[in-house]
Amino acid sequence: VSQPARRHLLPAVRLLVAMAASATVCTASHGGGAKAGSSASVGSIFVSVASYRDNQCQYTIQDLFQKARHPERVVVGVCFQVAPEDDDSFLLDLGQWSGQIRTYFISHTEAMGPCYARALIHQHLFKDEDYYFQIDSHMRFVRDWDAACLDQLHECHGPKPILT
Repeated sequence: VSQPARRHLLPAVRLLVAMAASATVCTASHGGGAKAGSSASVGSIFVSVASYRDNQCQYTIQDLFQKARHPERVVVGVCFQVAPEDDDSFLLDLGQWSGQIRTYFISHTEAMGPCYARALIHQHLFKDEDYYFQIDSHMRFVRDWDAACLDQLHECHGPKPILT
């Protein structure tokens, strides 16, 4: 990524910092999953994943879709920061979700840390889905994680709640 492109990303980084500064943080407890008819079954969820040469990212994406209550409402945006020899990062066939996975590739030599990768994801891959979920590239999920997160989010009060 060229120096002018990096300068172009600074407004996106500032926007994310400003959004976080004005947000309400909520640490709601999980009470066992979404209830039938709850708000957890409404809306799309964008999942942001910054991956630096992490061969576990493919398993994170697979687990994310397999354990979601509503996988059809999940969209993943991944910034892969990889080297040509990182072929072990692409062993799984994730084709059944290919329409829901957006990717941005940069060389590992151009990587500038996870915040930079997350800014690239926000700028190039996020398409105004209803919810924004940021995760690490090496995670595993509980069953119905999407419904549980949205239920917890809706327990929070404030104009811009954030789950931590």
